Amino acid sequence: MFGALLVLPYQLLGTGLAVGRAVVLMLSLLLFFFISKLSEQMKWLVLLTIPTVLMQYQIFHFTHYSMAEMLSVSSVFLGISIFSHGLLKGNRSRVGLLSAAFISIAWLLKIQFVYLVFLMPIFGVLNLIRNRILDKEPNSDFLKPLGFHVGFTTVFVIAYGLLWYLPNQELFQEVMADQTADRFIGIENGNIAGMLKDMLYTFYFHVLRPEELRIFNVVVLISLLVGSYFYASRSATAHFKI
Repeated sequence: MFGALLVLPYQLLGTGLAVGRAVVLMLSLLLFFFISKLSEQMKWLVLLTIPTVLMQYQIFHFTHYSMAEMLSVSSVFLGISIFSHGLLKGNRSRVGLLSAAFISIAWLLKIQFVYLVFLMPIFGVLNLIRNRILDKEPNSDFLKPLGFHVGFTTVFVIAYGLLWYLPNQELFQEVMADQTADRFIGIENGNIAGMLKDMLYTFYFHVLRPEELRIFNVVVLISLLVGSYFYASRSATAHFKI
């Protein structure tokens, strides 16, 4: 589907790497602009993100490549932001629709992100477990938009399967086979342990080990630990928990 996004720009401006890069960069910044409009807090967070995260070496170059990853990641951030801030405000069905739409855009642009259909349901299960541990009743303000989100996501999955996957199944399988061949150890012969070992090896040497990523990994770890503590805390405000 990412190729379909580039058809019109290529027709208008010509087929070239510069055009593809410009489309990805401008749409990524546009999605971050939408995130900044959700609240005053998100505006300052986006302003902080631009000179720090977006200038990080790998992220900077991925944003300037004509690739789907940055658009997918930006769409996920926007979908999560819409869902979380929508819980504090308004229309439950609208929150569910928009969050499902933008998270679905991520895997529509790059099908390898299809596991994101389980993102919000898993969060919902964790939220229910947390409420059970703290002896709290399930919050209908959370469950209703989550239900709409799951419903709209299901519609998007079915529409994708009927309108795109089934009519193009042979081409789809050919492309996926080409993209995964020789990429993971043991994937062809079903060696799941070998594939997982290869993925962990790649994650360690290309994400955790590089010195230029060390400060970001430390910040992520600290944020995860602090966020998890306050999420489980009874005293944290609704704004902070979201």
